[in-house]
Amino acid sequence: MSEAAELEFRNFSATDADALLPLRNHFQPADDPLEVWRQRDSSSGQSKQVFQTARLERQIVGFVRVVESSAGVLNLNLAVQSGLRGQGIGSRLWEYLRVQAQSFPAQRWQTSLRNPSQITSRFLEQRGFAVRERSIYSHLSLTAPVNLDLIPQLERQGYLFCTLQSAGDTSAN
Repeated sequence: MSEAAELEFRNFSATDADALLPLRNHFQPADDPLEVWRQRDSSSGQSKQVFQTARLERQIVGFVRVVESSAGVLNLNLAVQSGLRGQGIGSRLWEYLRVQAQSFPAQRWQTSLRNPSQITSRFLEQRGFAVRERSIYSHLSLTAPVNLDLIPQLERQGYLFCTLQSAGDTSAN
């Protein structure tokens, strides 16, 4: 693909979901379809949302997404298909996303990633983002054997494990 070719942006539609399937795990659980993700966020009272696919030479190469998650806070997401990374597409998506985000009245921009790579973290840091917290997404199998040594090992590395009962079932927790 030519770096000089113009990116085309289109509003997300359900027909785009299959092409974006490999990208969704960066932002959402694998069993949460993109259409459900988009509808859930847009139906929860947000005044405005931008969710567009990016195409280069008629092929979907990624997407950009801006959602007002609370008053004055925007949640920004962008993703590039894995086989096309390292070609400057992410930078071009960022510039488009930045322009779209400026149309919202927000004081803070944030993003969240599941298992970000060093390259992704560096990309975001170069654009002014800072890591505030890290979390691990995990499924618990109640029938699998338990490795009792794992929790103390992880606690020594700084991870905290608790239940909602011990921490308190509050909106902050």
